Amino acid sequence: MKSLLLGGGRDWRKRVHLKGQAEWSGELVVLDMDPRCEAHVVWDLENRPLPFPDNEFDDMGAYDVLEHVGRQGDWRGWFAEMAEYHRLLKPGGVFGISVPIGEDALADPGHTRFFQTNWFGFCSRRFYEHNAKAKTAFTDYRWYLDKHHPGFDFDIIDIDQSSGHHMAVILRK
Repeated sequence: MKSLLLGGGRDWRKRVHLKGQAEWSGELVVLDMDPRCEAHVVWDLENRPLPFPDNEFDDMGAYDVLEHVGRQGDWRGWFAEMAEYHRLLKPGGVFGISVPIGEDALADPGHTRFFQTNWFGFCSRRFYEHNAKAKTAFTDYRWYLDKHHPGFDFDIIDIDQSSGHHMAVILRK
């Protein structure tokens, strides 16, 4: 197993995971833009592509980092970023994410976007199919994804907001 922790800072624990997988297994690669964190790879997540080959990792984590990347309302940037993370995962690979919600979303001057559950839904073909079938009012980005990010699709394994402070998300490629 090979794992990637994005924006690990000084806390390299696995914080969002499937049941029974509470620790990183095998090799852990930590990427952070702050060289003082002693990350294995010093890199700014805004610079894409990330310095790894396709299908490199069995699992990934991004804990309290995605709110520092990108800009609110930049949907093209959101899909490019998520497609990049998708590219790095092996088929069946799992991506654990935590982002602040509520007042915590405003707690840091470096937060550049604020998340809702639908953000991750827009990364799943099943979300689009469900909403199209239900005839709900939603923005359908499939035309854009098909043109610019063919093959991009995450299954949503879990979304949990029960803490009231963070949303935990598990996606599978």
